[in-house]
Amino acid sequence: MKYIIKSFFFLLTIAINVVACAQFPHASKLTHQDTLRGTNTPERAWWNVLTYAISVTPDYDSKTIQGCNVIGFDVSQPGANKKMQIDLQEPMQIDSIIFFNEKLNHYKRDGNVYIIDFGKILFGAADLENQFGEKLFSYHLKIYFSGKPREAKFPPWDG
Repeated sequence: MKYIIKSFFFLLTIAINVVACAQFPHASKLTHQDTLRGTNTPERAWWNVLTYAISVTPDYDSKTIQGCNVIGFDVSQPGANKKMQIDLQEPMQIDSIIFFNEKLNHYKRDGNVYIIDFGKILFGAADLENQFGEKLFSYHLKIYFSGKPREAKFPPWDG
């Protein structure tokens, strides 16, 4: 009898652990913003980031920042009529975009994402590298931004 009771509690403990660790299916539907941030969209697939050079100037009185991000990239899918996805959380905003010393005016915001339209600019692929492994054919995009970042409630864990 003692053996049966011990066996029963042992099996009950195992059953409770299995049920507690089971992952129940969630019927959550992905939003448009989830798709933009979590998918390799056509606006992300044609280019590869090589470098970032970010400079930021804080204004402590107004709790705002302004800065510039120079993105070095190469092209994996050459051609024209390219659109590029750049993630920038609201309420931060792009002030201007410079490409080959020319200001680009064709960009639009979609939530936490900007889509830059390069129009008829023809991009070539970078197939060659120098002795240091650097791409011989790459591009640089300067993005000037500003805004008031969300203030962390429990810094530095949620900032």
